[in-house]
Amino acid sequence: MRYENRPQRRYGSGVTSDSTDAEFAGRVDSIGPEPQFLTGRVPALQTLGVTVTDVRRGAGVSVGDSVDLDVLIVRGNPHVSPGASGVPALDSSMIQPGVLLVAWANRTDGRWQALEISSDGPSSANTYAGRHRYRR
Repeated sequence: MRYENRPQRRYGSGVTSDSTDAEFAGRVDSIGPEPQFLTGRVPALQTLGVTVTDVRRGAGVSVGDSVDLDVLIVRGNPHVSPGASGVPALDSSMIQPGVLLVAWANRTDGRWQALEISSDGPSSANTYAGRHRYRR
């Protein structure tokens, strides 16, 4: 196991972004309601409706699929900020309908659960979110 400065999620198949069931890019269609409690014994999740635009790795998801992606909300993680009620939620200045994001996710109980997401936030159509697809 790698040791990093961010918490490791321990649900689904892989526990690192390199060992997840799938890595895909998609456009956010909808954002679910903000959690009303902090992550503790029960994980606080916020659901994103995403249309897949590129599958980088893995199976179970195809380009054009509309998926519900559960994102674990933990204070201090990238793309998480205080929500309207003061409880941590996805940062509304970064995660909005139409934004491109990359997700590293596991398929668990018929749902996609994000181990990690990456987005550059609202941008022009010429900007692509996430890691470099091929390294030189």
